[in-house]
Amino acid sequence: MAGQEDSERLTATASVRLRPGVGCVPHHGGGLYLAAWPHGQHLPAMTPAQREVLARLAEGPCDRHGLTGEERELAELLERGGWLETTLHQGERPLYGIVPVKPLDVPGGPPPRGADPRWRLSRFALLRRERAGMVLESPCASADILIHDPALLGLLGGPDGACGTCPSLPADVFWRDLWRTGFLVDEEAGEERRLRHWSVHDLWFHTRSRSGSRGRPRHGFGATFRGRGRFPQPPARRAASSGPLIDLFVPDLRGLRDADPRLTALVEDRESMRVHDDGDPLSLRRLGEFLYRCARVRDVTTSDGMQLVDVPYPSAGALGELDLYLVVRRVTGLDPGLYLYDGHAHRLERRPADAAARRQLVRDAAASAGGAPPPQVVIVVAARFARLMWKYEGMAYAAVLKDVGVLFELMYLVAAAMGMAGCALGAGNAELFSQAAGLDRFEESSVGEFLLGSALSPPVAEGGADGVPAA
Repeated sequence: MAGQEDSERLTATASVRLRPGVGCVPHHGGGLYLAAWPHGQHLPAMTPAQREVLARLAEGPCDRHGLTGEERELAELLERGGWLETTLHQGERPLYGIVPVKPLDVPGGPPPRGADPRWRLSRFALLRRERAGMVLESPCASADILIHDPALLGLLGGPDGACGTCPSLPADVFWRDLWRTGFLVDEEAGEERRLRHWSVHDLWFHTRSRSGSRGRPRHGFGATFRGRGRFPQPPARRAASSGPLIDLFVPDLRGLRDADPRLTALVEDRESMRVHDDGDPLSLRRLGEFLYRCARVRDVTTSDGMQLVDVPYPSAGALGELDLYLVVRRVTGLDPGLYLYDGHAHRLERRPADAAARRQLVRDAAASAGGAPPPQVVIVVAARFARLMWKYEGMAYAAVLKDVGVLFELMYLVAAAMGMAGCALGAGNAELFSQAAGLDRFEESSVGEFLLGSALSPPVAEGGADGVPAA
């Protein structure tokens, strides 16, 4: 462990304390219970000396080398459980800190010694700025490393000092702490074999958008309302543009309740249809009915300082962050162009858009559909991120994608009920869309695309293999 050998003590000292956010309460079975969401640990019967050192660790840093006997035994137990934050110092100057995010999972076998070419920094390790220092993180690690001395950055390439030196600390000390917290991989043991199916950004996104070791308290997660007092939440209804407004047809929902195919028929007969009938294109009336059934705003209410939106599909926190932009190539009664659907007023707003960028969006959509002919309409689903990120932290973008998924399923079912050709796409060019729509891509950006048009041939009767009848 860092700072344990006599030669290392001459260079650096280690202080330890309970990590922030840890609670300690009596346990019904005796002893104490430590808790910091989502982890907990029962500490059985403790000696008076151990209780005293636990209280000291809760109050602030303690010199690790000053702990003796049963005090050191307790400190090692707390460290294995992920309850202790360790900081290495050179005199009064901090070098780096080790902040656990879960119980310590020390790799098997001996730690690396010296310039061992087998050991390398994991490809999932990420270095970023945090406040006045740098933090090294990895979804595979049991702790974060807070780097206070920038000279340590040169040691990340290996313990042999080839990439740099830190005169305040032997390289082996830092390198061994990286090893025991899970930042190093043995290339002969083969991390790549176990994690070869993960790309770096996919594993990071998975671990940081789920509660658990990367969640609270160090990493904000869930409904933290982190925007309150920091930035305003965008209103549920955006400001109207100066472009032309097109009112849309409002269908008779009561009649559709009786006329629509049954749910099982829609679910079983739904299919992705990528080819549209340009000889009999989609009409503005049917497009209006589709949008009304999928994305109109049924109501807006206010709660806890937020405007909540009632739409036909489930929406995270009822915040309704998704907007629909329509790239129209061929619709009877509607000029080609880029339109924003205003679900509050059930109308289209014509948006100025570069014609070349608009045509490229159609070509990209066709290519994403496996080289299909140009679609009649590309519905671009865009998210106003701050609507969710004002309330949710850590999981906000994952919630956006879940909202896109349930909206896609609703679009499929409505398209099937209306006898339309619908198809969700797996990829889209967010930067091109932002350019075409004139949007700041960090404020609002595309997060999904859906092709819509008239089916090539009329679907067969309800329950048939080729679809369902039009409503």
